[in-house]
Amino acid sequence: MISMTSTLEVASRTPIKLFQDDQLRIRKTLGVDPKTIQDHLEILEGAYLVRTLPLLAVNVRKRLRKAPTIHLRDSGIAHSLLGIETLTRLQTNPITGRTWESFCIDQIIRMTETRPENCFTYSEQSGREVDLVLERPNGRIGFEIESSESAIPNDSHRQLVKDLNLEQLYIVRRGEGNFNTGAGTHSIGITELPSICQRIR
Repeated sequence: MISMTSTLEVASRTPIKLFQDDQLRIRKTLGVDPKTIQDHLEILEGAYLVRTLPLLAVNVRKRLRKAPTIHLRDSGIAHSLLGIETLTRLQTNPITGRTWESFCIDQIIRMTETRPENCFTYSEQSGREVDLVLERPNGRIGFEIESSESAIPNDSHRQLVKDLNLEQLYIVRRGEGNFNTGAGTHSIGITELPSICQRIR
């Protein structure tokens, strides 16, 4: 019988945006049917090891990805499962961007005290996406997580603000600083995240 550790390992190694879409590769890797994987994920989510973000339901004329995204809530567990034991190995591993995204998303949800049923993701087949969308009493807030220190919103992000009726869209990046980049978009360093979340809460 496949262990849940194996499921966690696959979740760690597989791009989170594609994990549930890529059923054939999962079956080949683990030798089990997708239902077993789903059962494991539900148990792991109940144990607060995994977070599933459903797709935001919006009326837009776009081809959307249908599967939710899956995040390991503890990046340390993900790094341990993948044998990443030093900062140097982490900085050179392609998994870094994915675990950074999962870490930031978990922190945002915790600090804004947003209930799970009000947390979503948005992803189009064209590649446009918002990693985290929070439905709050005062409006819809979006977060896009970037591992670069120089990430700033672009025209696509500003259009997403309109398409998704977002009150604000924050590009969360490494480093410091909080820059209002217009049309409801902001570029914020990770150090600014607690104060931003406090205001949202």
